Amino acid sequence: MVGFITLSKIVPSNTDHPLSISQVALSTLESIHRAGVLHDDIRPDNVLIGDPGVTIIDFGNSTPCSSKKAKGEEYAYLKSILQGLAGESR
Repeated sequence: MVGFITLSKIVPSNTDHPLSISQVALSTLESIHRAGVLHDDIRPDNVLIGDPGVTIIDFGNSTPCSSKKAKGEEYAYLKSILQGLAGESR
């Protein structure tokens, strides 16, 4: 079994992890969007980090979506979460 931690378990003072996983997390969300899906529940508890990389879970609220605006807003929201964890200014 692969061990995971949620993004919410990474404390702001530990900037090594958020900075190194930001691009992977955003790329993972972009892949979901390219598949035509809006996750619609992006939050730190739904972003898992482990040896295989970043996994986004809990698609219970997800919907088919072709709206670039909605996808862009969701991407921006995840980016703001990641920047907050890394202690960067939005």
